[in-house]
Amino acid sequence: MDRFSPFRAVVVRAIDGDSIVVRRDSNEQEERVRVGGVDVPSRGHDAEAGERLIRGWTGRRVSVRPTASHRVHGEIPAIVVDGAGHNLGVELLAHGQRLHRFPIGAPLLALGV
Repeated sequence: MDRFSPFRAVVVRAIDGDSIVVRRDSNEQEERVRVGGVDVPSRGHDAEAGERLIRGWTGRRVSVRPTASHRVHGEIPAIVVDGAGHNLGVELLAHGQRLHRFPIGAPLLALGV
């Protein structure tokens, strides 16, 4: 299986303000995911707020759409969207800045979202 194909998963925990661990539905494997299109500071109020926001997503079933063909610092860069269409990257913009050279959103029609 191509590890960079879109997949469904459950959010397990925050790594920091813009990275998460998810558990794939298909094989229960945990993956480190870098939420695409946003950069949340590593320290301070915004970092803590980003982690709190991600903790609110813990247990949420999501669709993960990788945006690169390789891992970056051990993480899969990806767009993360829940079944109701909420985009984690867009929500994290309240605590970070938009990285315009990386996608933050895209249709996930292939995943049925």
